[in-house]
Amino acid sequence: MTSRGLAEVISAMYTGKLKLDEDNVRDVLVAANFIQMTNIVSHCCQFMREAVTPTNCLEYLQFAEMYTPQNKLVEKLVSCLLNNFKAVSQDPAFLNVSKEALCRFLSSDLILCSEKEILQVCVFVF
Repeated sequence: MTSRGLAEVISAMYTGKLKLDEDNVRDVLVAANFIQMTNIVSHCCQFMREAVTPTNCLEYLQFAEMYTPQNKLVEKLVSCLLNNFKAVSQDPAFLNVSKEALCRFLSSDLILCSEKEILQVCVFVF
């Protein structure tokens, strides 16, 4: 938990206003989750659902699976990843995806990628 995230949670508790952006949403989510501020966690998840792009979905997904695994946010992020699999797989962060997660993605019927592109990803990752 970071001081920046905790400070924003405390500020929101006093002012009733939560200021989220791409830079602080993960810190705020961790702090809110830690002190069990479910309404703030919900706002963070909503922000991430609305801000998801092919360039940030993998990072958000890895984060969301740790802190909100049973949330609709994870579903939205996986959907974005599968719909943009080729672009997401070219991100250097993709090399940090676990084998289990990669198998889950590749075995999905929802993946929008040709078999040749999937093979290229496998060669790239392994």
